[in-house]
Amino acid sequence: IFYTTLLAFLLLSCEGSSGYTISGTIENANDGESVALGYSVYGSDFTKVDETTIKNGEFHFKGEVDGSKIYYLLYTTEDCEICTPFFLENGEITANLSENISRVSGTPANDANIEFEDSLLWYVNEIYSIENQLNSDSEISDATRSSIALKGYELQNKSMMYVKKVIREN
Repeated sequence: IFYTTLLAFLLLSCEGSSGYTISGTIENANDGESVALGYSVYGSDFTKVDETTIKNGEFHFKGEVDGSKIYYLLYTTEDCEICTPFFLENGEITANLSENISRVSGTPANDANIEFEDSLLWYVNEIYSIENQLNSDSEISDATRSSIALKGYELQNKSMMYVKKVIREN
């Protein structure tokens, strides 16, 4: 009975080793530079809760959190600042940070967020296209300019309706 109890205890304690692990890379980062993990409440200053050093082009964090919370990964140098929001939740999290597009995945909320962002990409690209069209051609008639602007306005409304629909469904 003693060995059975000991074995059960060991199995349960291994199984209970939940928590989060963040493994990441940062485009153009150098070994020895640091990455901070933290949060900001309602636009307040960034509150750092952990910091790690980049080694062999990678960084890692480990810990445990209750539920899912919005946190940030912050990388700052003289030439660059990347502040990437993500959902900190227990599980294996992968972060690929860049000045252009950062992706954080591996857990349910982060994967759902990527899916949502990808679904909005079409709207964003179309709106940029309309803005570029309006800004690049100075010889557009007022009527044509108004028509193009109206398309942009309608597209922004459609994208907001889509966002509200996703929020209601989730």
